[in-house]
Amino acid sequence: MSTSYEVHPGIEIPPVQRAGRRGSKYPFATMLVGEMFFIPTDEVPKSFSSQRNAAQRRLTRKFVSRRAVLNDVEGVGCWRTE
Repeated sequence: MSTSYEVHPGIEIPPVQRAGRRGSKYPFATMLVGEMFFIPTDEVPKSFSSQRNAAQRRLTRKFVSRRAVLNDVEGVGCWRTE
């Protein structure tokens, strides 16, 4: 079976659309030492510790996460320590 394809001259190549990193879901890059952010328990992904560790390597900063309660809501707090 032979298929014929039509040639289209003069059509520009579209720019590359990279799937690369989108903005970070968590504010690791903007945190100062001593600041924290809080994630309610029902929104904490199983991979959060992996994301925290990746941010530490990428930004060469230290973060610590612990179970926490904020305004009577249980969840995970993440602090920048260095």
